[in-house]
Formats: sequence, structure tokens, C-alpha cells
Amino acid sequence: MQLLAPPSDAEGAQREIFETIGRHAVHGVAEPADKDMNPDFSSLRESARQLRSTHAMVGQMPPVPPTIRGRLGAWIIRKIRRALLWYTPQILQFHRSVTEVIEQQAKAIEEIQRTLGELRRDLTQEIAARNAVGSEIAQLGEAFKSELTARVAEVGALLEQTRAAIEDQIRADAQVRAGERNRVETRLGDSERKIQSLGRGLISQEMRLSVLLEQARKRIDQMSAGQLASLVQEDAHKLDAFYLTFEDQFRGTREDIQERFRVYLPILKSRGIGGAEMPLLDVGCGRGEWLELLRQEGMCASGVDDNRVMLTECRTRKLNVVDGDALEYLRSVDTESLGAVTGFHIIEHLPFPRLIDLFDETVRVLKPGGLALFETPNPRNVLVSTERFYFDPTHRNPLPSPLVRFLAEERGLCRVEVLELHPWPDGARLPEQDGAVAERFNELFYGPVDYAIIGWKA
Repeated sequence: MQLLAPPSDAEGAQREIFETIGRHAVHGVAEPADKDMNPDFSSLRESARQLRSTHAMVGQMPPVPPTIRGRLGAWIIRKIRRALLWYTPQILQFHRSVTEVIEQQAKAIEEIQRTLGELRRDLTQEIAARNAVGSEIAQLGEAFKSELTARVAEVGALLEQTRAAIEDQIRADAQVRAGERNRVETRLGDSERKIQSLGRGLISQEMRLSVLLEQARKRIDQMSAGQLASLVQEDAHKLDAFYLTFEDQFRGTREDIQERFRVYLPILKSRGIGGAEMPLLDVGCGRGEWLELLRQEGMCASGVDDNRVMLTECRTRKLNVVDGDALEYLRSVDTESLGAVTGFHIIEHLPFPRLIDLFDETVRVLKPGGLALFETPNPRNVLVSTERFYFDPTHRNPLPSPLVRFLAEERGLCRVEVLELHPWPDGARLPEQDGAVAERFNELFYGPVDYAIIGWKA
């Protein structure tokens, strides 16, 4: 009669089964490392077997004793069993489901345990391998440390030897340089003495020439016309060397001058000036910076100057120059034969009648469409008109640009314009945000120091 347990006992049995499954599941996942990764599932298997046995006995008749009481009890049981036909299949189905779940859980747990065991073995092997690698790395580290220590010691010794050798070389070089410096100083001293001697000799030659010229003047009534012309010519060349030295000191280097002259190149090229049909003549060519720049640009140009020292420098650079007075040379040039006549810082040296003659001859020798270009100090700049202009003792007087422009137009040039050039650098100017006074001051004192008159022949 105990086989027909009431529903409450069946629920208790179900609860016990689930608790057993939970205990085994927890032990299978959480405690494999504490035991042997293969726990005993015999109790779980036994519970499943008992559940199957119980399942097989549900609804079966117990043995019937051969007594009236036994037969009566069997009859009652059959009646009860027939009355419970609606409940018995549910019990059987429940038992079957629980049994299958337990068996599936047991298989799953065993598979998990097997996988964990494999992972543990792999992990153990990996740890062992890493320990071996770590040991090997430690050994290599010790070996590397020993080798590095030895190498550092060797390098240190080598550096010490090198340092000592370098110090010895530096001391030796210092001695050599000291000797070389003494020799250079000696040579410089000799050169300076030679330069001073040459300067004194040049001054002496000038003094002797002055004496000779003075004596020649005293005997002027006894000289022929040729001797007088030669005397005048030699007297005019007394300051040739001085003027070259002066320009080297105050005018600037060749490179600086040529860079300033580049502003005129686009003007010449725009009219084809400098070609074979429109040659250029530079009067008062000086050291030849302008002629050299024109040659670099492939233009046809020549120059004329009466300073023999400067002409010598031009000829050493293989420039096309002529020795003579600029105005006299212009008078010898054919009418309408030149494309341009230029003169840089020459008109301020001329007396006014010769300046008129220079413009007249320039207009005469220019071809139609030819260019006249003369650059001169700009007296509108106060510092130029009061100081810089008088650096050159051969200057006569500043020439304001309106005057020279009027002169050029009056002597026959057209489309005459004034091109102001070479302002002071911005660093020398006053900040113009200070007001109109600062702006006006900059215009008068730090404006362009030169200007050029540019005119064309119609």
C-alpha cells in the first residue's frame, strides 16, 4: 500500500531529487580542483534506478494472500485502481520525465567534468611550458647581463683610450694652430705694412705729380697745345684711385648694386632694348655693375668713363668700355643709333650747362622709342639732402626730381616719369600708428634715398 504515495509524498520525492541534482552539479563545477575532477555520481545513478523501479511498480497489484482478508483487500485495491485510472497515467508520465531529466543531467555533468579535466591537463602543460620558457629566459637574461657588463667595460676602456687620444690630438692641434696663427699674424702684419707703404707711395706719387703739374703751369707759356692738353688730362686723373676706394667704402658691394639695378630690367625688356637693333650705352659706367648685369641677361651694352682705375676693373671683367669724357663721347655717337642711354649717379656731378648738353645729346642719339634713364640721390629725403649727398666731395648740388623731370621734358623727352627707389628698411621707421606726424616724419626722413628719371624719345 506504500507504493500508492499521496501527491504530497511525490512532491517531497521530487524536491529531494532536485536537491541531489543541485548538490552534484555544484560539486561538479565548483570543486573539481579540490578532489580529482572525477566525482562519484553513483548516488545520483542509484536515485534514477530507484525512480525507475518505483515507476515500474505504479499501478501494479501486490501479492494476494490466500485468505479472505487478503482477497477482500485485493478486491478493494482493484476497485481503487479502477477509480484512479485518471491519475495513474499522470504519475507514470511524471516519473518517466523526472528519470530522463536526471539521466540527461548526469550525462551533461560528466561531459563537463571530462572537458574540465582536459582543460586542466592542457593548462598544467601550458604552465609547465611557460615555467620552462621563463627559466630559459632567466638564464638568457643572466647570460646577456654578463655579456653586456663585459661589453660595457670594453667600450668604457676604448672610450677612455679614445678620449686620451683626442685630448693629445687637441693639444697637438692647438700647438699647430698657435704656430699657424703666429705665421698668419706675421703675414697680416707684413701685408698691412705693405699696404701702408703702397698708400704712402701713392700719396707720394700724387704729391710729386702735383709738384710737376704746378711747375708745368708756371711754364705754360712755353708749352705747345698738345702738351697743354696732356697736362690738363693728367691733372684730371689725380683722384682716380681715391674715387674707386671711396665707392668701395660708401656705394656698396657689386652684388648689392646689381640687386638694386634689377628694377630696370623689366622696363628695358618690355621695349626690346638691349638687342642688336637697340643697343644701350651707360655713361659714367664706373665699376661696371650695370654692364655686368646686362651681359648676364644677354643684352648688348657698352660703357664710357674717364676714371682709368675703374676702367681697368671693367676690362678685367671683359666688359665693353671706352676711356673718355661721357659728354664728348656722346657727341661722337651717330644720330638715332642707340636704344637707350643710362647714367647712374652722374648728373649730380655736372654743372648745369653740361647737364643741359647731356640731355640734348641723349635725345639726339636715341632711336624713336628709345629710353633715357638717369638715377640720382633724392633730396626730398632730408637725411640725403643734408648729409648723405655730401659724402661725395665731387657732388655739386642736389637735384630735386620736379626740376630734372621738367628739364627732360623741355629738352625733348616724352612720357617722363619719376621712379622713387631704395627706401630705408622698416626697422628704421617710426610706428605709423602713432599718428599723422609719425607718417609725415617717415616720409621726409626715411623715404626713398634715390630716384630715377625715365623718359622716351617719340
